[in-house]
Amino acid sequence: MLGIRGSGGLFLFILTGLILSACGPKSLTIISDDKAPLASGDFHAEISRLESIGQENTDISLRKDAYLRLALLYSHHSNPSPDYLKALSKLESYISIDPEGGKRDEVRNLLVILKKIASLTMENQRLINENKKMKAVIKNLERLDIEHGKRKK
Repeated sequence: MLGIRGSGGLFLFILTGLILSACGPKSLTIISDDKAPLASGDFHAEISRLESIGQENTDISLRKDAYLRLALLYSHHSNPSPDYLKALSKLESYISIDPEGGKRDEVRNLLVILKKIASLTMENQRLINENKKMKAVIKNLERLDIEHGKRKK
């Protein structure tokens, strides 16, 4: 029986297999990359390089990889200036080129998250604009209240 004796050895063998499978690379090729993590200052340079590939390269494979990497870089937690709307746009470009890749759980999860962030960003902007209008109305009402108070005297 695989050279493992006793139920304790079998348990350790299975446990080790489970731990290694949880830690090892899965089909998540979009996040595990052969490149070293970028320093904060490198994000802009790498984004510029990939933007050029995405716009100018005729090789579809290179373009789709650039779009996917751009989506990840624009939304990366270490990016000093994340842009989630651009990340969503680049991920959608990737999916339009590679519909099969767009069906992977990792891509679909990222897409849902970025769409939610985009929706919340637009709602936040709407509330900011509404708040500005309300402040202007309050200021106007305060001015009218002061004027009304002066008339009573």
